Amino acid sequence: MSKKYLTLSLINFLLGVGAICLYLPYTLEAFNIQSEWLNFAPDILKQNYYNALIYFGIILLVWIIALNVISILSHANKPKIIFKLTSVIALILPLFYVLALKYNWALEFWINNIGKNIKTISSVLLCISFGSLALGIVLNFTNQNHAGIYHILQAAFMCLTLALLISVNGWCGWDVGVDKMFGLLMGMFAIYLPASAIILFITRKKRI
Repeated sequence: MSKKYLTLSLINFLLGVGAICLYLPYTLEAFNIQSEWLNFAPDILKQNYYNALIYFGIILLVWIIALNVISILSHANKPKIIFKLTSVIALILPLFYVLALKYNWALEFWINNIGKNIKTISSVLLCISFGSLALGIVLNFTNQNHAGIYHILQAAFMCLTLALLISVNGWCGWDVGVDKMFGLLMGMFAIYLPASAIILFITRKKRI
């Protein structure tokens, strides 16, 4: 069990390094923070920087969704299942959004099936994901079996990612500071992945 989480910790750490290099510059820029040392990724990648952002984002989202879907089948712990399901639900819209930025088939699907009803879809997914998160927290206190901090952290961050994506694009009509919200959105995985790697490493000997 500990080897499993140690491996997952290492993978999340490596993905976190990539997220820091690619996405954190946007966050710092949005909050007017000057940091030359984080600009090496855009400087090196140049014209390929945008493609790197998209492809890496797809990899991250698919990785988290696939890992949770697979692990749901191996758990009988209700709080863990709810938190994992929360993460999957919260990332459905972000995944299609990122795919639509790069692939024509995804863009056509977005236009024909999502774009026309984006406010309704956003509201429903937002309510379900945050409702599922709340349910998981309640079950975690009332159920005999408990989920670890890793599962709670992941579910909370994925819900926040969905909320930031919706707010940045104004799909629910929220009046927000777009620049700072976009900066936070871009920095979400640069914060979550290193934090989750540390938590996994510390709790690797426990059944989290």
